[in-house]
Amino acid sequence: MPKIDAALVQTVAESQGFVAPAAAAALRERVARTQAELEEIRRTHPEWRREIDAAIDAFNRSDLDGARDAFARIDALIDARREELRREAARSKHAQATLFHPFEASKAGPLLCDAATLARNNLWYWIDCGDARQDTGRLAAARDAYERAHALAEEAGEARDRA
Repeated sequence: MPKIDAALVQTVAESQGFVAPAAAAALRERVARTQAELEEIRRTHPEWRREIDAAIDAFNRSDLDGARDAFARIDALIDARREELRREAARSKHAQATLFHPFEASKAGPLLCDAATLARNNLWYWIDCGDARQDTGRLAAARDAYERAHALAEEAGEARDRA
């Protein structure tokens, strides 16, 4: 993995204003920690190595726009992973509610509604959330969940789902 050019970081910092010796030492330490963090990302996500290396290489060449672009691509990869994990969290919460609290709406409801919120566009999760809220007497909240499910069904255009 390429190493971050700490002297260049200091040059960038100095271009933004005076850097006292103590601040320069703290910055060098921060750069070392940043290097270690990027190495950890590379180790954990080897498929992102190319982008991480491109970001460091561009920075070391004083191509700050290129480095920003590479970090933007890394951020996009992270965002995609976050979205994937959000969907998995929704599935897990829905499964927990279904398996552990099938007839305990007061316990299942929070899990089902969390799942619906995380899944965002799964109309059946919103229906399950609404059912749990209805079973616990939270009728206004149930209506909100059902309305969300209805809106999703309308967007999808599926006659069965709209029914």
